[in-house]
Amino acid sequence: MNRCLRLCYQRQLIYAGLDDFNPNGVFSKYMGGEGGARSAEWQQAVVTFLDQGVDCGVLTVTNWDDIFSSEEPIDIEGALLGSCIHEKFHSDRDIVWNALYFYGTKALVEELNRFCLNSWEAMNFPEDIDFLRAVKKKFNMDFSL
Repeated sequence: MNRCLRLCYQRQLIYAGLDDFNPNGVFSKYMGGEGGARSAEWQQAVVTFLDQGVDCGVLTVTNWDDIFSSEEPIDIEGALLGSCIHEKFHSDRDIVWNALYFYGTKALVEELNRFCLNSWEAMNFPEDIDFLRAVKKKFNMDFSL
């Protein structure tokens, strides 16, 4: 993972500790973000972050049971990239990108507090390798450090 993307991860994790967000808001400046014609590369980077974040225990997904069956396992990649769009949305991925919301777990907020990164001001901080290493170690989240 390049330094620019690691900084995007850091900032999105900070944001997750402060407020909820939908996939369209992830990595708003990376590869032009959602406004940059939603390139396949940007979409894949967002999906990878969200999928890994939920799997590692730093993010929680809300509205899943409202959109998909609660018996279905959470398949973020399938939901956002189209392989498991629910029939009631007629394969409209835009609805899913706008309807799913994510927020940081209590464990993530604790790490943000430990590194004094749980503030809106921290969104402008430079890359904090110690924070990213701690998240990598505690949650097994891959930053290629």
